[in-house]
Amino acid sequence: MNGSRAPYGARRKCEDRLPLDIRQLKGRLLVGAAFPWQWTQAGSLVADVQITVGSRALALSYRTGGHDVSQRLEFAWTFCFGGLRTWFICPDCKRRAAILYGVNRFGRFSCRKCMNLAYECEAETTSDRLARKMLKREAKLGEWGERPKGMWGRTYRRVCAGIDEAANARCDALMGALGTNSATAGSGEAR
Repeated sequence: MNGSRAPYGARRKCEDRLPLDIRQLKGRLLVGAAFPWQWTQAGSLVADVQITVGSRALALSYRTGGHDVSQRLEFAWTFCFGGLRTWFICPDCKRRAAILYGVNRFGRFSCRKCMNLAYECEAETTSDRLARKMLKREAKLGEWGERPKGMWGRTYRRVCAGIDEAANARCDALMGALGTNSATAGSGEAR
């Protein structure tokens, strides 16, 4: 591993940053429009930014680290089925991005790559991933694991088999980790 990049578990996470998603701004991107944008957590205000829309860019005004900051975020369009898709242009690397995260070490919004951010799921262990897979499948069933109204019987059996498969794989992964740790611990004691 190269020394300049931290492993996934040690990297800062996207979920810990302030996301500015162009898709959420879609209806507000009218030239000359000005509006506040806020991030809340548990009902309380975490941060806010004033956005002014230009013909090819957004002007952001916000306060970070005790300083007032103004930043210009350009955007571009690509053709897609039946219309145009709007993208931010990252101010650092000039790549297209749907989401820019705030704020980097310079107090600016930037893309995930430039900020070296990882998604939370990239730091999960095999056991964590299997647990998430199991919970996702369980969410398709009723509250007590019963077949929901309208679900075919064969679909219900397939979902239940998938839950059992993920549970068994998770158990194997946990036992493997436990075996690896106990084998390591056992070899350390035998010295």
